[in-house]
Amino acid sequence: MKKIEAKFYVKSKTFFGKCIRFQQKWITKLPKRYSDVSHMELWFPYKYIPKGTECTGGDNRMFRIGDDSACDRLAVEHGICWSSSEMDGGTRFKVIQINSENWKSIEIPMKPKQIKMVTEFCLRENGQGYAVISIAMAQVLNINFVRRGYWFCNHACMTGIFRGLTSDFAYDFIKRFTHMWNPGLSYKYLEENFKFKNK
Repeated sequence: MKKIEAKFYVKSKTFFGKCIRFQQKWITKLPKRYSDVSHMELWFPYKYIPKGTECTGGDNRMFRIGDDSACDRLAVEHGICWSSSEMDGGTRFKVIQINSENWKSIEIPMKPKQIKMVTEFCLRENGQGYAVISIAMAQVLNINFVRRGYWFCNHACMTGIFRGLTSDFAYDFIKRFTHMWNPGLSYKYLEENFKFKNK
């Protein structure tokens, strides 16, 4: 059994990060363990991402997987993350040196065929916009509002995970999962249920 990982950033000091943490603590009323989470990434070993895929290095320079640049060598060492970020303007592959105490990880064992389905989803949705309107409606009004072509971090990552873990995935399927609009609930959901979902 192979694996990918869900990575969660805690105690973000960005504007969006503070808004998300406030919503999770005071509206969703999550315990501190989950309410401190404000961003989600999918992490892949380097070998799972096809050569030629455009990626952002740690210094925000663009490179392509397999070009043997300094950024590419960092990707070999640290792996490659995928998510949607307001700072990057939407979905992207990125090399992130996740070596601080501000990150929490959950391993998600998958069969090679399942990982392939997840990576295919990420490749297809790469370069889409950041869902500013959706996150505002979710965090302020607690309303799930899905727009095609726009993604929020854990909305994108959880959809990718479900793409690998379910054979009957459909776009409307994601609308029924309120945890998709809340990184803290996504963390809690995976921590409690991902092994069951993978059976």
